[in-house]
Amino acid sequence: MTKLHHRVQSLSNPKNVEMLRLNIFSPNFAKNNEKLNAELNISEKEIIFDYLIKQRKQIKSNEINNETKHVHATVERTIKTFSKERNKSKKFYSRIINKYNRKNIMSNITIIRAGESDLKYAEAISQLIDEAAKSKNSGLAHRTPEYIREKILQGHAVIALAGDEIAGFCYIATWQNNSFISHSGLIVNPKFRGQGLATSIKRECFNLSRDKYPNAKIFGLTTSLAVMRINTALGYEPVTFSELTTDEEFWKGCETCANFDILQRTKRFNCLCTGMVYVPKK
Repeated sequence: MTKLHHRVQSLSNPKNVEMLRLNIFSPNFAKNNEKLNAELNISEKEIIFDYLIKQRKQIKSNEINNETKHVHATVERTIKTFSKERNKSKKFYSRIINKYNRKNIMSNITIIRAGESDLKYAEAISQLIDEAAKSKNSGLAHRTPEYIREKILQGHAVIALAGDEIAGFCYIATWQNNSFISHSGLIVNPKFRGQGLATSIKRECFNLSRDKYPNAKIFGLTTSLAVMRINTALGYEPVTFSELTTDEEFWKGCETCANFDILQRTKRFNCLCTGMVYVPKK
């Protein structure tokens, strides 16, 4: 470790600050700027960077003359070099931290096919859907706790749990003598969003549908770009509403949606939602 490294680590001492200043603003430092930049670790660069910013303010507050010209040029050059490195480091470490956080959070979440023991979560799931449904653009319809319980008892629901807390939910429904399957109520608790949880829930729901009804077409209506991307990755394709089920019971489910008036006005031709269908290969 160089002498400068030691001085950088003890900047709380005014004498060390002065010694650092003499090193940084020497002609030698200007020549070996890039070499030193490569040698310093991130913490040391942060300390020097902050120190240089203060120096720049001090220089600019005074008139730049022949005596301070070299110092000013060195400061600007060094700040520029460190700034690039600093931004790269921040972006890199931000990505690493976010990736770690996602893995850490997801490792504590269990995605299951709900059963009778999960009926206790019906109230919380209903409230979660209601909160999201308040947004005019959500495309989510109200679902009562009774309806959620019914789906759980049918073996048609997927739940994501973080301990004993609901992290997410989705359910399937059958239409036209099991020839069509829909996925509805896909919701992720705001606390667990941004971790890829919706994709995992949707995939498990898709697998549940394929296991139970291998010959059925799987379809859905959504206003969410994220859900559209998930569907596309699973093999769905966007279609007109005429390609979806004609079962009136399905369309009745849209009556509690905030955008139902649009569906009525267009005579079920279109709405804010996009229709998507997966057709199983024969």
